[in-house]
Amino acid sequence: NSPCNGFKFKSVKNPMMNLSIIAGNQSKERFDRAEVIKVNCDNRPYMDGFIVVVKTPYFAKTKSDGRFQFAVPPGHYTIKAWHEMVGSIQVKSVKVEAGDKKLIKINIRAKN
Repeated sequence: NSPCNGFKFKSVKNPMMNLSIIAGNQSKERFDRAEVIKVNCDNRPYMDGFIVVVKTPYFAKTKSDGRFQFAVPPGHYTIKAWHEMVGSIQVKSVKVEAGDKKLIKINIRAKN
């Protein structure tokens, strides 16, 4: 087993890259253009993932139970979700007023 993993970042809008990362280390990269980037490990095919780059400072990653939360200033927003099995989903438009708390339920079903 190699102590180093080689990762390929499959990007369309951001620069493509290959990184070698020694086990236990990390790398910090910056992506400026919104897109979903697929990441594959050259050494271990089961090690893959995605980087979702968004154009807004308002985003959240779900917790292990699927829940998420974030705060936004008053305004009109379009809530979108992304899942590796179905891609991007525009869920709903919502108006947020000062002091509002909104509960938004998102059901994602895998494509057959």
